[in-house]
Amino acid sequence: MARSKSLRGDWEQYTGNPILEGGDLWKCSGHGTIVQSPEGRYFYLYHAYHTYDFEFIGRQGLLDELLWDDISGWPYFKYGRTPSLQAEVPFANTVQKRETQFYDNFATPEKDKIWLWDMNLPRPVLTKNNGKLTFASEGTGLCFRGINVQTGNYTMETAVTNEGNNLKGLVVYGNSKNLFTIGMEGGKVKLYQIEKGNRTELFSQTVNAPEIYLRVQSINARFFRFYWSTDQKEWSSFPGDQTALDGIFLPQWGKGVRAGLLIDSTQSGDSGIFSYFVLDNKY
Repeated sequence: MARSKSLRGDWEQYTGNPILEGGDLWKCSGHGTIVQSPEGRYFYLYHAYHTYDFEFIGRQGLLDELLWDDISGWPYFKYGRTPSLQAEVPFANTVQKRETQFYDNFATPEKDKIWLWDMNLPRPVLTKNNGKLTFASEGTGLCFRGINVQTGNYTMETAVTNEGNNLKGLVVYGNSKNLFTIGMEGGKVKLYQIEKGNRTELFSQTVNAPEIYLRVQSINARFFRFYWSTDQKEWSSFPGDQTALDGIFLPQWGKGVRAGLLIDSTQSGDSGIFSYFVLDNKY
């Protein structure tokens, strides 16, 4: 930080620089804008990275209050030089409401604005009927529909109808060439890893039930466990509760790894029928 009475200088450097830097939980804090509330309070709106998942989740927005030293005139942050973990909200009689869970039962269009799709792939074709989502696509190949996660530690779950020979299920999505997906394919629960466009089948097991529940657990946005169940009570897992698959190959420093639904259409008319989707962010 520096100050001058003219853009041409002379500039006075602040001897206490930096006034904001990374701490134990957040790194690379900055790239912000100073804003002022109607009451005259100053806030710095900026971004930073979580220390444990920042390569895969991306930058997140933070807000800290600025105060001004009456004697020197230099600004400083109310709660110190590292991002504050908890502070007052800018407006009186309001509180921050953190939505830790995203749940969509496909009964209304209310959540549609949250969902994303990959414009480099065929566009999703969606039909909602009796609380179920039929997910098809305008073309063949992979088709993705997902959401941005808020933290690297989360679980997502869905239920998919066990019919058809094409793949349909959950996906940890970096991009179409780098992902994990678990789903139903020809009466079998299958787990695939696609790395640099090369698909590897990691697991396959026949499951006899009209509807299969699928679950994915993310640990620090890098390690993953995959689960399936026929009754939503007893769950089988791969690779196991004590181990996890390493997603180091997923794209880093980009848009962030997303979570959601995937279908793979081998021919026109292929689809997946889903009963719900839920994602729980763990802070």
